[in-house]
Amino acid sequence: MQHFIHHLAPQGMAGFVLANGSMSSNQSGEGDIRRALIEADLVDCMVALPGQLFYSTQIPVCLWFCGKNSTLNSANDARLFDGETELSLVA
Repeated sequence: MQHFIHHLAPQGMAGFVLANGSMSSNQSGEGDIRRALIEADLVDCMVALPGQLFYSTQIPVCLWFCGKNSTLNSANDARLFDGETELSLVA
């Protein structure tokens, strides 16, 4: 994730499908990495999905949406996505 985020354009966004453990694991300093990503305002959204959603794996997964230069100004702001492009900013 850090590698992809590093290479994002100034207004770039990226999405990741990861195991649910990525939201809570503390092995190898993962908790510190998550904290740094959130404090740097790089994480826009995390969505937990149920298990058995994908044919190739039975484990529950989560979606992470990250972006540089976030335009969100408060905890009540949200971005709407259509899978690839940012649709709008909702206040």
